[in-house]
Amino acid sequence: MKNLLFYILLLSTLSVFCSCEKLVNPDLITIDPVVVVDAQIGNDTSYVRLTRTTAFSSAEPIPVIQEASVRLKEDGKDVEYLFREQFPGWYIPISKNFEPVPGRSYILSAVTEGVSYVATSQMQPQPVLDTVMVNFVEDGRDDFRDEGYYISLLFQDTPIRSDYYRVEAFLNGFNLSLLPDVGIMLESDNGKDGRLLVYEIPYAFSDGDSVSVKLRSLSEDSFEYYNSLKLLSDAGSPSQAVPENPPSNVKADADDIKALGLFSAENTTSIEVVIGGVDEEE
Repeated sequence: MKNLLFYILLLSTLSVFCSCEKLVNPDLITIDPVVVVDAQIGNDTSYVRLTRTTAFSSAEPIPVIQEASVRLKEDGKDVEYLFREQFPGWYIPISKNFEPVPGRSYILSAVTEGVSYVATSQMQPQPVLDTVMVNFVEDGRDDFRDEGYYISLLFQDTPIRSDYYRVEAFLNGFNLSLLPDVGIMLESDNGKDGRLLVYEIPYAFSDGDSVSVKLRSLSEDSFEYYNSLKLLSDAGSPSQAVPENPPSNVKADADDIKALGLFSAENTTSIEVVIGGVDEEE
């Protein structure tokens, strides 16, 4: 029987950890546990989360990996950035001045139980958010949207280059991507190279809501990974075929050991939207 992986994407704000925590907790329909690397570096947050898969039917908490050696190196440079374990299985850079540089590639290494798990990701340019629009939809005027205020992001795509984006929106600290009707929000310039891109957040806000919005610039590998997760989350009907495992960029240094997860360098533009006004963060 072919091993299949079903991911449950948990995106939540935990102020104890950092401004934004993204957890990818998978359940594996197989016997042997597999190491999962969930790592992100960027201009707003950098962390590494190490866990192991559990059986699909298991009621036990996702097991975390403690006391790992986690390092980050800029490709072609001799300088290494060390990560310390802030919470069980949760690692952050020791240096408070660490910030990845757009256009440069970074190599992540996490060593546990004598096995090294390595991944590479290139930091993308910071996306330029041109305009934020808030439109009100009345009840009964739209067959596909509930009554409420809808936020649209307008941002200029850079021509002659493939660009990929992920949008996150937080309402009162709650990540709306956790809602089935919202899910993982992705955009790309496929077929729209060099144009003004418009992305509407699929959620009806209320008057006076304060919403934190993040527009993240991704590598193609990261986009494909998130898109695969989105396909998995959409495959909720028994009649739908379960997609293949998301394409991980994490590799173990032993041929007989599998690894799952994603290491992603993401450049972010953040904005605070108040229904009735817009206040952009610098």
